[in-house]
Amino acid sequence: MTVSFSSDIMTSKSMTGRFREKQGAAVASATSEPRWGEFRDWQPTIYYPFDADASDHGPRGLDGALVTNTIDASVKKLGDGSLKGAAGGYTTIGSDARKLMVFDDNSWAFMTWFKCNAIPSHAVALVTRWASRNWSTDSRNVEIEPVTGNLNWNLFGQASVQIKASVADDAWHHLALVRDTKDTSLGASEMAVWFDGSQEADITITAGDANYADDVELCTIDASESSATFHMDDTAYFTYPISGQYITACYNSGAGAAANLAGLN
Repeated sequence: MTVSFSSDIMTSKSMTGRFREKQGAAVASATSEPRWGEFRDWQPTIYYPFDADASDHGPRGLDGALVTNTIDASVKKLGDGSLKGAAGGYTTIGSDARKLMVFDDNSWAFMTWFKCNAIPSHAVALVTRWASRNWSTDSRNVEIEPVTGNLNWNLFGQASVQIKASVADDAWHHLALVRDTKDTSLGASEMAVWFDGSQEADITITAGDANYADDVELCTIDASESSATFHMDDTAYFTYPISGQYITACYNSGAGAAANLAGLN
């Protein structure tokens, strides 16, 4: 896969200023209250296309490895492969992503496609951050829940917050999380959430969680999982906020007919 993050689906570098954007709202003038930060050429800090060539993991590479998880050339959203999860599997990503799911003065964004064919028997995490790999004591996860198949934000010791109901439907879905510390419309401990190109309710994260040593993993599956098959594709992490306009463009680029993807493959 040869997706360019400076292609014509991205925001042009020639555009300047800030804009406020809520679902269903028009883009305002450059003098409006900021919602997503400045326009820029959106270059991810870490990008994983997860194509059939297992060594193709973007500009920063994997600090860790695919542990049990594999590259599946038979299932794809974009390009010619995806990351396939397995029971007990996980994929450790680059150390730059340790800022992810940390509430402090940093801004960041995370974006991915995912597909789960059935409600899992145990939680399946799209992205998780933890120190000891213990689900119950130190995990911060975006995960697909057992029993319901809901996509939730889950922080150990706190009640889960639903992002979207019933996503274990064997269809590809697009998720983006954005933390923008300069966005005055977000609460002091909130991140913005986009699902399948539309903005959802902001999610409260947590304060005082600034341990950069914790690992960040993708596609983490409980060792006892036996019910669901899980894939992720075209995963990107940014060390700055990205715009709602850009998120929607990325979703639209992969949501149409296969013929419309020719420029991305």
